[in-house]
Amino acid sequence: MSEINNQYKHEEIVSSRFSKSMIAGCLAGSLVHLLLSIFYFIIKVPEMCLFSIITAFLFLLWRHLFKNKLIETSFILASLNAVIGIVLGEYFIGWESNFNIYFIILPASLFLYGGWKIWKSSIYLITLFSLYLILYFVLSDFEGVYKINEDIIKYLSLVNTLSAVAIILVILL
Repeated sequence: MSEINNQYKHEEIVSSRFSKSMIAGCLAGSLVHLLLSIFYFIIKVPEMCLFSIITAFLFLLWRHLFKNKLIETSFILASLNAVIGIVLGEYFIGWESNFNIYFIILPASLFLYGGWKIWKSSIYLITLFSLYLILYFVLSDFEGVYKINEDIIKYLSLVNTLSAVAIILVILL
């Protein structure tokens, strides 16, 4: 009996830590997206600017959901937003901007929270893999709606790669 109680307490501690880290992550994500909106405004990609502003406010909503222990709901909504952001980035800026690297974060973050049922995790991973393949076949040769300086695209690709790696390291730690 005490073993079951200990396991329950351990799961509560892990869930509480996860929620607290996600609350902090949501605040950071909101700030990052506000800064991104300024960047997109400067390089004159209004759709991405608007998306970043909306996402900044969505991060505040997800923060509220995490505070109320609605972990799965906020995780799924954030994942949908990330996929939409990836698609928009690839469409408006082009494949060379390397927004597709953020697909790596989605399955990595799935393993951060251990409360998922196996069937939910499996459906999520299959859906992500399918979406990535569709995105690759549809947009990998697409140059983007906006013609942006090649140097800016190179730096944007580098920043996208470095930020994806940093996020994965944070998730793994």
